[in-house]
Amino acid sequence: MRSLVEHDRAIRDAPESEWFAAEVTRIDTKFRALLDAGHPVPGGTAWWDRRIPGLAGDNMAENVRNHFGIELDIA
Repeated sequence: MRSLVEHDRAIRDAPESEWFAAEVTRIDTKFRALLDAGHPVPGGTAWWDRRIPGLAGDNMAENVRNHFGIELDIA
C-alpha cells in the first residue's frame, strides 16, 4: 500500500494521502509487533509472511498445526 501511495501521483496528491500513509505505518507497526511475538514459518519473502501470530482462533490454530506443525495459543 505504501508504494501505491508513493508512486501513484493521483493518490499521492490527494488531501487524504498523508493520513492514509500514517495509518498504514501505524497498522504495519502494530502488526509487526504481533508477528514478532509469534512464530517463524518457512517460505516467506516479506516481513509479513515470514512469521505468524502466536495467538489464534480455533480454525487458524488448526490450519497452522496441520500446515506447519506449530501449536498456537487459542484466543
